[in-house]
Amino acid sequence: MGVRPRWPELESPPPSRGGRTGPDPWPALPDDRALWAAPEPSEAHEQRARWLDGEQAGG
Repeated sequence: MGVRPRWPELESPPPSRGGRTGPDPWPALPDDRALWAAPEPSEAHEQRARWLDGEQAGG
């Protein structure tokens, strides 16, 4: 095997814009934060979590 590169050599420079100075040609992405938010726990979930906590505590 060849010589492994050291850490700084693994980093790549940021991508260039190809010399463009105008606005970004791509449309803005939609706000998808709601897709990545954790759902609110339901009552059944809370009961199951309490049961699992009791099991782990040995009870």
